[in-house]
Order: sequence, then C-alpha cells, then structure tokens
Amino acid sequence: MGTGGIAVQLHLLPYRFRGLDTIGTIVFLISVAIFCVTTTGLLFRFTMWKNTLWNSIRHPTEGLFTATFLLSVATILINTCNYGVGHIGAATTDNWLSNVVEVLFWVYTVLSMILAIALSYFIISRESHTPQAATPAWALPCFPAMLVGSVGATVSRTLTSSRNANHNRVFPIIITSILLQGFGILISLMFITIFLKRLMLFRLPSPNLRPGMFMAVGPPGFTSFTIMALGQVARTQFVPSDFGMDEQDFDIGDAFYAACLLAGMLFYGLAGWWLLLSATAVIAGASQKHVVRKKGADFHFHLSWWAFLFPNTGFIGATILLGEIFSSPAIKWVGTAMVIIECVVWIMLMIQTPLAVWRGRLMVPGKDEDADVEGLVKKEESKRW
Repeated sequence: MGTGGIAVQLHLLPYRFRGLDTIGTIVFLISVAIFCVTTTGLLFRFTMWKNTLWNSIRHPTEGLFTATFLLSVATILINTCNYGVGHIGAATTDNWLSNVVEVLFWVYTVLSMILAIALSYFIISRESHTPQAATPAWALPCFPAMLVGSVGATVSRTLTSSRNANHNRVFPIIITSILLQGFGILISLMFITIFLKRLMLFRLPSPNLRPGMFMAVGPPGFTSFTIMALGQVARTQFVPSDFGMDEQDFDIGDAFYAACLLAGMLFYGLAGWWLLLSATAVIAGASQKHVVRKKGADFHFHLSWWAFLFPNTGFIGATILLGEIFSSPAIKWVGTAMVIIECVVWIMLMIQTPLAVWRGRLMVPGKDEDADVEGLVKKEESKRW
C-alpha cells in the first residue's frame, strides 16, 4: 500500500520532468511485486497450518488488517489506470485494459461492502473493547469501501478522457463512488472519534507506535481528494436530465462541482489537523530525553511506521488538486515538497523493514498485527499460528 501510494503521488506531481512516468511505473511494478510475494506467503501460511486463516480473521487486532488486502488491490487498480491504460492501444473506451478496470471496479465495490460489514460485525460481536484499546486501525474495515470513491474517480476520469466516452457507463460509476465514499468516511470518523477519546483519557501511545496515528489522516484526506476529483469529472458529465430536471433549469454539472469543492475543502482541513497533530506527536516522542538515550528500546522501527506513507497519499493529492483548481504555484510547490519528503521516507522504510525482519522484530508471533492490545477484554485466547 505504501509503495503503491508513492506511485500515485508521482503521477500527481504538478511539476514534471522527462523520465518521471518511467520512475512512477517502476515504483508501481515494485508495489505489484511486493503484493504478489506477500500474498503468496500468506497463502503458504494458511495452507500449511490448519485453521490459521480463520484464526487470523477472527483475531481482535490481526483480523482488522484483512481489509488491507483490498486496499492494496485498490491502489493497484488506480495505478493501472494512471500508468497502464494510456499505453495499451488507442485512446478509446474500447481499450481492453480500460474495460477490464471498469469491470474490476464493480467487483471491488461488491467485495468492499461485504468485507466492511463482515469485519465490523466481528469487531463488535467477538470481543469486549475499552477506550484504552482504541486505535485508528478500528476504522480499517471501512477503508476499502471508502477507496471505492478513489478508484471510481480514477476510472471515470480514464473513461472520459477517451475519444468516445460513454455517459451511460461513467454516470453510474460517479454516483456509486459518491455513495460509497460517504459510507466509508462517516463510519471511519465514528471509529476515529473513539481513538481521539482514547488519546484524551490515556494520553499518547509509546513513541515508536505514534506513526500509526497518521492512519487517522487517511479517511478525511482521501475523501477530500476523491470528492473534488469526482466533482471535476461530473462537471462535464452530469446533465439536468440525469436528475429529472429541465435542460434549461441550471447547469447541474457546475452546481455539483461547487458543492464537491466546498465539501472537499472542509475534509481537507480535518485531515490537515490530524496530520499536524500526528507529526507533532512523532517529533515530540523522538526528541524525548529518555528516547535519545535508549533509541533501541523506545523508538525502534515498527510496522506501523508504514503509516507515514499510504494514509497521507489522499491529503497530498488533495493539496496538489487544490493548487490546480486555484492556479496557485505556492500550493503546488507545497504538494511537491510533501511528495519529495514521502519518497525519502519510503526509501528509509524499504531499508528498515528487511533489517527489522533480520533482527527478529517483525514476522515473529506477537510482534506484528497479532500483538495483544492493552485494554482488550478477551473471552478466549486466539491461536496465532
């Protein structure tokens, strides 16, 4: 997800140079390779050890991360539109790859709804939780449904950029994307509110876990970017007859675009608050005196550090999009600077992750998503392997 998010950010860069698309394509292919290797490893684990799949899904913390499979698929679909469709055949909706992505959009929509309901049910039915156990990961089951909007915005933009765009195919995608974006963001904000209550009652997490706070940036950030992007597509695709109105009433496309821009800026402000709060907490944790003296014990690498990347992708995309909408070079440069910072962090994490595996800090029972969470009232002990 993090590597795919970097590819998305490189595609959105407003100031481009020769070879940038090639770099973005390479990063995209790296993300696909990581996805294939990880999926193969999981299939091997679930095949060789009986009941591990079911136990993994039912685990109170590890089960939440089942949703990240579909999030990875969503990132791959978005990057396929960004880097693949334009290089396959002529620029037409009859392009076989654009047709495949369109079909996969609807398949992804159905699966994300099923997963959101199923995982949410597991959360509230199997274990008793306390506010002390709350994390942004509680919102993960609804993330794939929320990413339906991002995938739909990219697919619809891809279809409308062709010579013979079909309104009857684009319109349902836009409407479905808006509906699922609302479903995902509103449910996610309910869970994130519980996490904010945890911070108010029990203070900040330990310093090495604070990067996970950036997960709260994802829902409002992606919603801001998605709503504004959908508004841009709908501006040229919506007609009054789509909503049972007279053609002479008013320009429904412009009205919808204005509403999307307003809503996008509101969610952008919320995402910015979480981004600055999370960054402040991370910097404060890293600069504490006891952390400086005991780096290995208090601020060592954790898998949650990958939250530096993917959750911020939507906020960065919204920043760049606002720069384009308002024709502001300053905002565009801010977005560009954020992409550069994210690329540097990505390189660091790509180095730190295998080192953590080598040192026994990752891929060890109880060290990853299967770790027990303080504040969880367990009814039974789940098998980890």
